[in-house]
Amino acid sequence: MNKVVCAGLIGGALFAVALTLRLVFRGRWQIGHQRLLGATTLAYGAYLALLTGTLTQFVVPGIGAIGAGAVTGSLIGLATFAVLGVIGVATGGTAFAVGAGFMALVGGSVGAAGGAAGGFGFRTVSVPLVSPFFWVPVLILGAYWLIGFRRKR
Repeated sequence: MNKVVCAGLIGGALFAVALTLRLVFRGRWQIGHQRLLGATTLAYGAYLALLTGTLTQFVVPGIGAIGAGAVTGSLIGLATFAVLGVIGVATGGTAFAVGAGFMALVGGSVGAAGGAAGGFGFRTVSVPLVSPFFWVPVLILGAYWLIGFRRKR
C-alpha cells in the first residue's frame, strides 16, 4: 500500500483517539465512543478498498485480431494492385503475372500472421482483493457512526 495512504490512516486513527480521550474527560463518552468507532470503521473500510493484487496472464490472440490483420493486409494488397497494376514475377526461367487476387491473398496471409503474432504474450493485471459489496457498506456504516445523528434529550 502507498506510504501516504498508510500515514493518512494512522494519522486519522490517532486523531480519533485524541478526540475520544478529550470527550471522555469532558464527560461525553458516548459521543466520543461513537466517533472513535466510526473513524476506525472508516479507516478499515478504506484499507479494504485499497487492497489490490496482481495477476499475470498468458494472452493468446483472439479471432478478432487475426481477422483484422487479414482484412487490413488484403486491403493493402488490393491497394497495391490498384496503384501498380499487374506485376510480372520471373523465377528460375519461368514468369507469371501476379494479379489482384494473388496480391490480396498474400497481403491477407501476412496480415493474419502479423495479427496472430502480435497477440501472444504476458499481461499483468491489478485485481481488487475485497469485493465492493463488502467494503462499501463498511464505509457507509463508518461514516454514519462518525457523523451520526443528534439524539433528542
